Amino acid sequence: MIGLNLEREIVSKIFADGHTDSLGAEQKKALPEDRNLDLPGYTERLGEAHEFHTQNQQAEKGMLTGFIQSQAIWDETMAETAAKFLTDHPATRMVILAGSQHTRKDSGIPPRVASRLKVSQASVLNLSAEDTPADISQTTDFFFLAPPVTLEPVGKMGLVLAEVKKGEKKGLKIKDISPLGKAGQAGVQKDDILIAINNSAISSMEDMHLILMDKKAGDHVKLRILRQNERQQKEEKEVDLELSNLEMTKPAP
Repeated sequence: MIGLNLEREIVSKIFADGHTDSLGAEQKKALPEDRNLDLPGYTERLGEAHEFHTQNQQAEKGMLTGFIQSQAIWDETMAETAAKFLTDHPATRMVILAGSQHTRKDSGIPPRVASRLKVSQASVLNLSAEDTPADISQTTDFFFLAPPVTLEPVGKMGLVLAEVKKGEKKGLKIKDISPLGKAGQAGVQKDDILIAINNSAISSMEDMHLILMDKKAGDHVKLRILRQNERQQKEEKEVDLELSNLEMTKPAP
């Protein structure tokens, strides 16, 4: 099993800036040399997707350009990684698991792999009656209809977090607390620094996601936080927090 993806930080930066000029030298080395924005219908499709995601928001100027650039680089990176692996392992067959837009045979990963390597490919798509594309013959080679699966609600803390600045104790600073969760009731405060969950140290957003990956709404976690007291001294506190299903929770009157 191999990872095809580009670092999320790079994708996010290109999306925000609309170009690659502000990337560092090492980040630029990770980018694929070939980037094709001219595949039929690619920019139009991404434009529609971008409009769907921002229809209730005021999109910043240049945001669409950044969205298209970041998605293209994302697709090209996955294609380049796949092509390199298949070149190095010619007797290997590869199954790529990715979102339906990334696996489109007309403008996703498949044509980008084909531009790098002559290899037999087929795209398989799971459909539902609600989202069957009109251009299905251009989108995929095979499709199947699987019944929807309802998963248990994912447990959320209801916190807006940011990685602390260099020089401070490692952890995640609590920038805001959602009224839909139970963190406020549990005693968590704005500007606290989250340094551990269930006795596992936290120094990045990735650490937090890994620890909470299998947690469900209703599960309890122990948070260790760092807080500045009235004497301007920092002290550690432990908080028991029940995770919430924020999509279903309504704030108390």
